[in-house]
Amino acid sequence: MMNYPMITCDVALEVLQCRLDGSAQPVDPAIALHLRQCVECRSRFAAADMLLSVYAPRVPADFTVRLRSAVYSDARRRSVQRWMIGATGLAAALLLALRLGLPQ
Repeated sequence: MMNYPMITCDVALEVLQCRLDGSAQPVDPAIALHLRQCVECRSRFAAADMLLSVYAPRVPADFTVRLRSAVYSDARRRSVQRWMIGATGLAAALLLALRLGLPQ
Protein backbone atom coordinates (compact mmCIF):
# COMPACT_ATOMS: atom_id res chain seq x y z
CA MET A 1 0.00 0.00 0.00
CA MET A 2 1.29 3.46 -0.87
CA ASN A 3 1.90 6.05 1.81
CA TYR A 4 -0.36 9.06 1.25
CA PRO A 5 -0.37 12.15 3.43
CA MET A 6 -2.87 12.04 6.25
CA ILE A 7 -6.02 13.86 5.16
CA THR A 8 -8.32 15.35 7.75
CA CYS A 9 -12.06 15.83 7.40
CA ASP A 10 -11.47 19.59 7.07
CA VAL A 11 -9.22 19.05 4.06
CA ALA A 12 -11.70 16.60 2.54
CA LEU A 13 -14.50 19.14 2.98
CA GLU A 14 -12.41 21.82 1.26
CA VAL A 15 -11.95 19.45 -1.69
CA LEU A 16 -15.67 18.72 -1.65
CA GLN A 17 -16.47 22.44 -1.72
CA CYS A 18 -14.18 22.87 -4.73
CA ARG A 19 -16.05 20.07 -6.51
CA LEU A 20 -19.37 21.74 -5.71
CA ASP A 21 -17.96 25.03 -7.02
CA GLY A 22 -17.25 23.40 -10.38
CA SER A 23 -13.72 21.98 -10.16
CA ALA A 24 -13.53 18.97 -12.44
CA GLN A 25 -10.37 17.59 -10.85
CA PRO A 26 -10.36 13.85 -10.18
CA VAL A 27 -10.35 12.75 -6.56
CA ASP A 28 -6.80 12.66 -5.22
CA PRO A 29 -5.69 9.20 -4.01
CA ALA A 30 -5.14 10.58 -0.49
CA ILE A 31 -8.73 11.89 -0.45
CA ALA A 32 -9.98 8.55 -1.79
CA LEU A 33 -8.17 6.78 1.06
CA HIS A 34 -9.74 9.17 3.58
CA LEU A 35 -13.18 8.49 2.08
CA ARG A 36 -12.68 4.73 2.44
CA GLN A 37 -11.89 5.28 6.13
CA CYS A 38 -14.37 8.04 7.04
CA VAL A 39 -18.06 7.21 6.79
CA GLU A 40 -19.20 10.80 7.36
CA CYS A 41 -17.04 12.27 4.58
CA ARG A 42 -17.89 9.37 2.27
CA SER A 43 -21.61 10.07 2.71
CA ARG A 44 -21.08 13.80 2.10
CA PHE A 45 -19.18 13.09 -1.11
CA ALA A 46 -21.88 10.64 -2.21
CA ALA A 47 -24.60 13.24 -1.55
CA ALA A 48 -22.60 15.84 -3.47
CA ASP A 49 -22.17 13.44 -6.39
CA MET A 50 -25.93 12.88 -6.49
CA LEU A 51 -26.55 16.62 -6.33
CA LEU A 52 -24.06 17.30 -9.12
CA SER A 53 -25.48 14.57 -11.32
CA VAL A 54 -28.90 16.24 -11.12
CA TYR A 55 -28.07 19.94 -11.00
CA ALA A 56 -24.66 20.35 -12.60
CA PRO A 57 -24.85 22.47 -15.74
CA ARG A 58 -24.00 20.67 -18.94
CA VAL A 59 -21.64 23.02 -20.76
CA PRO A 60 -20.73 22.18 -24.37
CA ALA A 61 -17.04 21.50 -24.97
CA ASP A 62 -16.71 24.48 -27.29
CA PHE A 63 -18.54 26.90 -24.98
CA THR A 64 -15.44 28.93 -24.07
CA VAL A 65 -14.39 29.31 -27.70
CA ARG A 66 -17.91 30.35 -28.76
CA LEU A 67 -18.21 32.81 -25.87
CA ARG A 68 -14.87 34.46 -26.64
CA SER A 69 -15.77 34.66 -30.31
CA ALA A 70 -19.10 36.33 -29.49
CA VAL A 71 -17.45 38.82 -27.14
CA TYR A 72 -14.75 39.75 -29.68
CA SER A 73 -17.33 40.01 -32.46
CA ASP A 74 -19.48 42.31 -30.34
CA ALA A 75 -16.45 44.44 -29.47
CA ARG A 76 -15.55 44.80 -33.16
CA ARG A 77 -19.15 45.70 -34.03
CA ARG A 78 -19.25 48.34 -31.31
CA SER A 79 -15.90 49.74 -32.45
CA VAL A 80 -17.21 50.12 -36.01
CA GLN A 81 -20.40 51.76 -34.71
CA ARG A 82 -18.38 54.27 -32.68
CA TRP A 83 -16.20 55.03 -35.69
CA MET A 84 -19.28 55.54 -37.89
CA ILE A 85 -20.90 57.89 -35.37
CA GLY A 86 -17.67 59.89 -35.09
CA ALA A 87 -17.23 60.03 -38.87
CA THR A 88 -20.84 61.15 -39.33
CA GLY A 89 -20.41 63.89 -36.74
CA LEU A 90 -17.19 65.05 -38.34
CA ALA A 91 -18.79 65.14 -41.80
CA ALA A 92 -21.74 67.14 -40.46
CA ALA A 93 -19.37 69.61 -38.77
CA LEU A 94 -17.34 70.03 -41.96
CA LEU A 95 -20.48 70.61 -44.06
CA LEU A 96 -21.75 73.16 -41.56
CA ALA A 97 -18.36 74.92 -41.50
CA LEU A 98 -18.27 75.05 -45.30
CA ARG A 99 -21.85 76.29 -45.50
CA LEU A 100 -21.28 79.02 -42.93
CA GLY A 101 -17.91 79.93 -44.38
CA LEU A 102 -19.10 80.49 -47.96
CA PRO A 103 -20.14 84.04 -48.93
CA GLN A 104 -23.67 84.40 -50.24
